[in-house]
Amino acid sequence: MADVTTNFNWAQSQYSSFGISASGGMTATAEGVALHPGGVQGGTRLMVSTDGVSGVPVGFQGHTNAFGIAVIPGVPNYYRTRAEIDVNRLPDDVESGGTPVVELALTEGAIGFRRFDVLKGSKVVAILSQEDGRHPPFGATVHNAKDRELGMVSDSGLAWLTGVNPDERLTVHWSGSAQCEVVLPRVIPAQQLLLPCKPVTRG
Repeated sequence: MADVTTNFNWAQSQYSSFGISASGGMTATAEGVALHPGGVQGGTRLMVSTDGVSGVPVGFQGHTNAFGIAVIPGVPNYYRTRAEIDVNRLPDDVESGGTPVVELALTEGAIGFRRFDVLKGSKVVAILSQEDGRHPPFGATVHNAKDRELGMVSDSGLAWLTGVNPDERLTVHWSGSAQCEVVLPRVIPAQQLLLPCKPVTRG
């Protein structure tokens, strides 16, 4: 992160003034914008995205900003570079949904981009039950609105779900398509949840 300092001056019945200065750099691309530690102007950089999840530790000391973007400056030219999420320092409500490591080689002055699959939300144990009292079959998968798999159904409708959020609507898939859907409560309790799974309405 770039070092940013501000100053504010005010005197009664006089004008006030405000100043800001930054030591470091800023990279803006079609994928996002982020401040970062200083490097060679126009130097090779790698921008990474965590799909809007902030505070994800990336690289040696960096974290993604409020938009889920971080920039790693000073990337060597033409050599394979490795960037990774520090899974040991992830916040309790954040986890990596895919590989936490990416590798790429960049030409001189290039700005590379890679996206990490990151989930933010609660971890819950739930029992899924259909309207007729039966449970979704063993191996059915639970997906969010982005079609990310958040968990799998085991015996008796038991499912361990990760990255879920209050009032979120999830779909349960088996036989190749979404068959029923559940809605998380407004307040997600710490204990096991019983989630009715209602048939998906098909247009």
